[in-house]
Amino acid sequence: MARKRYQFDAAKVARYQKDGRGQGSGESYKPWLAVQDVLSKGRRRRINGLKVNRVYHLMSDGEFYAFLQFDESAADIDVLEQVPLDPFETDRIARQMGVRPPVNPDGSPYVMTTDFLVAEKTASGIKYLAYSCKPNHEHDDRTREKLEIERRYWKARGIAYKVIVTQGDHQVFVKNVMIVRAFRSLEGVFEPYGGCFADLAHYLVRQLAPSRETTLAQWCDAIDHEFCVPRGTALMVAKHLLAHKALSTDLWASDQMEHRPLAAFFVTPQAREFLR
Repeated sequence: MARKRYQFDAAKVARYQKDGRGQGSGESYKPWLAVQDVLSKGRRRRINGLKVNRVYHLMSDGEFYAFLQFDESAADIDVLEQVPLDPFETDRIARQMGVRPPVNPDGSPYVMTTDFLVAEKTASGIKYLAYSCKPNHEHDDRTREKLEIERRYWKARGIAYKVIVTQGDHQVFVKNVMIVRAFRSLEGVFEPYGGCFADLAHYLVRQLAPSRETTLAQWCDAIDHEFCVPRGTALMVAKHLLAHKALSTDLWASDQMEHRPLAAFFVTPQAREFLR
């Protein structure tokens, strides 16, 4: 949805269109709005995507939470944020609904945006889904009208539209994802000996066995001792494996991942490919 203090006129819209805003896909996509364009009520962020190598512009905690889920999902192959809607089409839909059309201060049609348009890989091909993120307290009449305009806009294009209502209960997931993402690359990290990280990765994947008594941290401490490497090395490699989906655990379960029992961790089919 469009954001607070989003002051445009026809000339500015034309400049954004000429600049390629809201156009492209994958690495070439440019969001209609960048974080510096808007004074949002929420916390704005720029974050690098993992599956698509570009910077994403997110305008709230809710968008950040949703984006991390999309970026972690194996099915979601492309994520576009701040997607502009055809202003003449949204104007027409609003008039059909009998509600006030969104307009710029100069009276020209206002460019609404949908928070995300996601390409999802399914057994029958690529499917697109549109999403808006709203805090659970933003339910005033005008907000509902704009959400309905968005829903009808995407329905006319054969695209399902969903509203993600954020309730502040996603902090555990966000914390865990950001911890794991921090270990996606071990480039530049001190390696006790040549090939140490690869040796530890293979050992962790081969030797992981379910246990409800031993935690991941305890097991990794024992591996550090066995390999005569500094404490924390094996745990770092375990998080590296989690970042690359070679190991898996429930990222919503607890914000103390390393203190979960080994039974909470699983070797994935991707492990063999990753460890080649």
